[in-house]
Amino acid sequence: MAWLTDRFKWYQWYNYIRLKLNLSFEFDQKAADILSNLLSENHGSIESLYDLSKNYSKAIVVGAGPSLERSYSILKQTRDCLIVSANGATSFLLRSKLLPNIIVTDLDGLLKDIIKANRNGSMVIVHAHGDNIKKLLKYVPILKNPLGSTQVEPRPYVYNFGGFTDGDRGVFIVKALGFRIIGMIGMDLGMRIGKYSKYGVKIDKGVKIAKLEIAAKLLEWAASEIELYTLTPIAIDIPRVRRITVQEFLKL
Repeated sequence: MAWLTDRFKWYQWYNYIRLKLNLSFEFDQKAADILSNLLSENHGSIESLYDLSKNYSKAIVVGAGPSLERSYSILKQTRDCLIVSANGATSFLLRSKLLPNIIVTDLDGLLKDIIKANRNGSMVIVHAHGDNIKKLLKYVPILKNPLGSTQVEPRPYVYNFGGFTDGDRGVFIVKALGFRIIGMIGMDLGMRIGKYSKYGVKIDKGVKIAKLEIAAKLLEWAASEIELYTLTPIAIDIPRVRRITVQEFLKL
């Protein structure tokens, strides 16, 4: 069991999020316990995640914002970076013949694409929360060597990296792996919701936008401790997050 973020700071954020979105600590913890039990039969290792990260000096987190579909020319220049896909962005990457190194998901993306990428070598970090217990039970057993994440107390094979949405959690994961230069593509966090966000799932737009606002606040926190850049021209402005071109990012 491991905290891979500052526990005290995280619970300050979690309590704010819990009150804002009416979350249940008990249900979130129940989901983490169920995921831990599932992973006891089928799990990857945190060591393999660290070993993978040693091959790269920079990381890119790919979100499912509306700019994603116009980002292929940017993405194809980042093949020498560790690529982390946030949930539904995996579908776009596969359609673009790009395989992410890591997929961060709470299992509400297009699961056939996540499973396909996993079987082709992508490591999957499955997030447990109170609303996805049925999906955990259905899909975790068929994934290859998954790891788990939680937003409450960690359990065996289930880590608390920090982060709330799949996109900002991807940033916290690579931060926990030791990356200090992280770029974001498709992490727009604005009022428009991307085609690949919750692919095929009915979205409550008000709740979704509230979650994106939380993600922006968490990214500001992350950016106080690392160099965090957005490579997407239409992304919202976040304090401490610099907007640069992919060419500038690769020269860092």
